[in-house]
Parts: sequence; structure tokens; C-alpha cells
Amino acid sequence: MAMTASFIDDAYLSSIEPSRARQVLQMKGWTPSERYGNVVVLSQGDNASVLLPLRRGMRGYLGQLRDVLQQVADFEESSLPELVADILSVDKDVHNVSLQTQSSASLPVVDLIESAQGIRAWALACATTEASDTFRPVQATRRPDAATAFLGAVEVAQTRPGSFVLPVTVALPPMVGQQTLALHESNEPSEEDPFERLASYRMAKDARLAHKAATQLLDGDDLQAFDHAVADGLTANSLEALSRIGSAATGFRLETRWSSARPLPASPAIHFEERHIEVLTEAARILRERALQDDVTILGNVTRLHREASDGPGEVTIAGTFEDDESERLRRVTLAVADEDYRLAINAHNDGLFVSASGQVKRSGNRLRMLAAHSFKVRPDIAST
Repeated sequence: MAMTASFIDDAYLSSIEPSRARQVLQMKGWTPSERYGNVVVLSQGDNASVLLPLRRGMRGYLGQLRDVLQQVADFEESSLPELVADILSVDKDVHNVSLQTQSSASLPVVDLIESAQGIRAWALACATTEASDTFRPVQATRRPDAATAFLGAVEVAQTRPGSFVLPVTVALPPMVGQQTLALHESNEPSEEDPFERLASYRMAKDARLAHKAATQLLDGDDLQAFDHAVADGLTANSLEALSRIGSAATGFRLETRWSSARPLPASPAIHFEERHIEVLTEAARILRERALQDDVTILGNVTRLHREASDGPGEVTIAGTFEDDESERLRRVTLAVADEDYRLAINAHNDGLFVSASGQVKRSGNRLRMLAAHSFKVRPDIAST
């Protein structure tokens, strides 16, 4: 039997509820037999037994808990950190994001923030896919309530041993009364699974689809590889988010561990190299340019004005960004406006003020045009830079 002792500090260990430790061990097949005051005997048949403390106030509680969990980890040929992580995340899916950096000793704060924002965008994009009635390769700027609420279930847990490993956890509703590991005969979630699991599974699935398509393109295939991935639910938003996670590093490794309360078959880890990140960024750009975007809002400055007469309708070009676009890429969009809005555009241009407009955007040759434009406004509330 392998001995795999690893250091776990007392503060981390003390976050374990005794009842949760007992629940997880019983789910792993450790059966309670006898109880002596604040200690219960848990056994694996005749092969092993441990004495699990049940009350935090006991003298020497942390030492006893550490010894018991180490015995269990050794019996299961695991490690103490892995077992503690299982206990703390029994009702959580964990997506371990390991940032690959040139220096194993440090990472600039701005790069860490960029990766964290990418993780948030990844979770939001995947939740939006699952919550939307209609699939769009480029998601609308208005997100379903269920998608934004899902972000409340996503957290980054205590980092694991290794260089910049961010455990992204998704909290799942508890399965009340469960005492044994659930059996799942499918490789995918069922209709009975909660929304949090569906969105979490989509996070892992989008990563697999993106990695596979990028690898195929690097091996000589064309963009049709991404078309197949889009047909399976991959969006430009997910591509941008995944590329953002790794853009500040030299890539990242993703390994998903499903909640032991709602297990799914394990899937192999994915390694996004720097070359994959470049492909994801370009594929997302192309998807955005090809797609019709419904009712987006652009915010920016008026850079061009054109009309045939001194009054009446005309065309306005706005250079700016789409609201809720995680890429924050500069766009130039041309739209037709009525006489009143054209005059507002003239004043905004002369005064250097921001404007906004909403409508459907599509590519026409080398230009982006906004169709059915509405809600043209001058935005003096936003300072121009």
C-alpha cells in the first residue's frame, strides 16, 4: 500500500465539518459500526477500521481528524490533500485551471486578473448556452437570469499544490439523505440534474470542443473543424473566454473532477498550449464577423457623417465597443438614422461626446452595418478618453 503523506495546514483542515467528513467516508464505502461517545468506528469490511471524531470541541480534535483521514487516504492509495478536497467539494464540480507560466515563482497581478476575468466569462457563456431557448454562435448581450445567477455558484477554492492551480468550483444543490455514491450510467448529465450541473458540464464540454477544433486546424484542417464544434454548441463567447484564460500565460491545463455526490465518468485533462490560444482568438473573431447579432448595443464616438442633402436622414459611423462584449474589441459600425438623430450625431461629433445605438449587426463586405437601428442616444454621462 502506498504511503502518500502530504502537508495540510490546520486552518484548511478545520474547515471540514465532522458530519460532512462522515458523509463522504460513508459514500466511499466506510460503514459505521459502533459509536463511543463522540467517536464513531468506520470500517471497510474486515480490511480497515478508523475512529472518526464527531465533535470539533474535543481535545486533540484536529490531530485525530488528520490521522484518520491520512489512514483513509493511505488505504485508498490516494493523498491527504486529495481526500480533503473530496470532502470539501462533495457537492461541487471542480475545474482545475493550471496556468502555464515562463516563471514558476511569480505571476504579474494583471495577468492573474486577466485569467480570472476569462474564467468568469467562460462560466457565463456556458450558462447562457444552457439557459437560452435559441442557440446563437454569438450570444446576445442580454443574458438570461439563470445564467447571471449561475455565477453565484462559481468560486475559486484554496489553491492546490503546484504552480498557479486555480480550482474553479461549481456548487450543486445537495442530494438530501444520500449516504452512498450515486451510480450514473451515462457519460452526460440527465434531465433530472440541476441547472448548475448542466452549465458546469457545458464548461468542460466547450473546452473539449475548442481544444479538439484548434488541434485539428493546427494539424492542417480548415475552419470547418470549428463549424462542427459550433453545431455541438460551442460559441464565440466561450472561445474568447478560454483564450483569455491562457492569454496572460503560455497556455493552461484543464482537469475536471465531478462531484462525488453526482458522479460522471472521468475525462482526460486538456492542455491548451500557446499555439492553441492564438487559434481560439482568431476563430472567435471569424465567428463574430460571420454571425448576425441580434439587438446589440454599440457605445463609442461618431467618426463619420454622410447624407445627400442638408437635412433629412443620413448615415452615421460609430467607432466603439459592443456592450457586454468580453473581448472589448474596437468596432466600426455604420447605421442609418433619421434627421433628428443625425443632428444629435453632428453635435456629439463636434463636442467629442459618446453615443450609443442598438440594432442587428451584420457584415457587408468589409464593413459592419446595423440594421433596424433604434435607441440612438448621446451619452454625456460617459467621459470620452
